[in-house]
Amino acid sequence: MRRTIARRVATGAATLALLTGGAVAMAPSAAAVGSSACTKNVTDYNGYTTASAVHLRSGPSTSYTSKGLLSRSTDVRVYCTKGSWSYLKVSEGANRNKSGWVATRYVEKHVRTCIPEDPDCHR
Repeated sequence: MRRTIARRVATGAATLALLTGGAVAMAPSAAAVGSSACTKNVTDYNGYTTASAVHLRSGPSTSYTSKGLLSRSTDVRVYCTKGSWSYLKVSEGANRNKSGWVATRYVEKHVRTCIPEDPDCHR
C-alpha cells in the first residue's frame, strides 16, 4: 500500500511539473532489483558470508534498502554480479530463501576437498 501511495504522489508531482513547464529529473528507483540487473553471469556457486554482519540488500548498492542482516558464515548461493555486488539466495538462517544483493568482498566461495573414496564428491 505504501508503494502505491508513493507511486501516486511521484506521478502527480511529475505531471504537475510537466503541466507547469518545469523539468523533471527522474532518479533511479530504489525498489527491489533482481538478477536482471546483473552485468556478469557467473557459474552458480555455493559460498558463505565473511563479515560479522552484512546487509542483504534489494539492489546492488548501499542506497537500496536492507532485506535482512546476515551473520558470519551464513551459507548462500551466488548467481551473478554487477560491479562489486553479488546477487544471491540465502540458504540458511532467519533470511533463508530470500534473494538479494551483498557486497562481493563479504562473500567467499566454498572450497571442498575431496578424497577419492568419497562417492558424493564431484571433482
